[in-house]
Amino acid sequence: MIIDSLTTDRSACTVVIVGSSSGGNRLRQSAAWVLVVAFAVVSIASVATGYVRYRLLDTDHYVAAVSSLADEPAIQDYVTTRVTDAIVAQTNLSNRVASALQFASGVVPNALQPAAGAAADAAARRANAQAESTIRGAVAVVVTSAQFRSLWVAANRQAHPHLVDILTGRHSVVQSGDDGRLSVQLAPIVAAVKARLESGGFPYAQYIPAIDRQFVIIESPALRRTQSIVQPIVRAAPVLPWVGLALAMLSVAIAAPGRRLRMLAAVGWSLVAAMAVLTLAIWWGRHEYLRQVAGAVMPKPAARVVFDTLMDPLWTTVGVAAAIGLVVALIAHLVPRSGPLLESVKRRVARRADDPEPADG
Repeated sequence: MIIDSLTTDRSACTVVIVGSSSGGNRLRQSAAWVLVVAFAVVSIASVATGYVRYRLLDTDHYVAAVSSLADEPAIQDYVTTRVTDAIVAQTNLSNRVASALQFASGVVPNALQPAAGAAADAAARRANAQAESTIRGAVAVVVTSAQFRSLWVAANRQAHPHLVDILTGRHSVVQSGDDGRLSVQLAPIVAAVKARLESGGFPYAQYIPAIDRQFVIIESPALRRTQSIVQPIVRAAPVLPWVGLALAMLSVAIAAPGRRLRMLAAVGWSLVAAMAVLTLAIWWGRHEYLRQVAGAVMPKPAARVVFDTLMDPLWTTVGVAAAIGLVVALIAHLVPRSGPLLESVKRRVARRADDPEPADG
């Protein structure tokens, strides 16, 4: 009777211990999955804030990114049109051409000379079109030259503090309104065109004034309202990658024994999924940017090139992060299967070593 009682008590204790261990494993697995989800969220924030802090708000990286826009045909065509229209309008070209023709011919259109007036008007239209063509040609030469690239880089470097001010409010000395507009000053390009026209003997070049015309890159009043959000996020950018790494390692460490490789694979796949979510967010942002800017601010081809150029470093980071997550997940999946394969290789090597070598004839 005593022996039977002890045996029963020992079995009950075993059942209690096993049940407690199973409940603890489930709790650890749940906590590990929570950490994996937190890692995915932090990964998105880390990549996005890192891009803003180290690419968009850093003057050298920003200028290096947008400098390639100077070689884009869509940007060159848009700048050529903007500068040509500004020169024609500010110079009052049509009136000056008409006055010059009247002075040269001595014909003044009036009701008593309808034929002469019509001829003078036709000649004025032809001369005006020729003058506009000359101006556009000079602008095109400047815009496609190495000089334009230098002017473009200098103008963007000068405009970058305005972008920093829009996003963070950091540069209070920069004059900026509440329109959330980032623009590049085209006045140096107008000056270069004027110098070229003067050297070519264009008679109306002397009338080209200093023109305040801008190339708008971003125009969104909502950017101003993001300052309270951007400032703390940008300050956290250096810490977030380490937070994400700690979450990933902790999720694997607290996983139940025997399931850590599966949790490591989950970490890898969660990083891939996080980058997929960020990709969708970038595409949505691209759609909204083109909807707000294209047509109203600049032609759609130019707007598309501007957005894609600014986002190119972010696309690279997203691709690298997704590739790292995929490699980690695949390694975690393949490691358990490599054990039997290694054992099979070892057995084959040992079998060949034990086989006697054939005797020489």
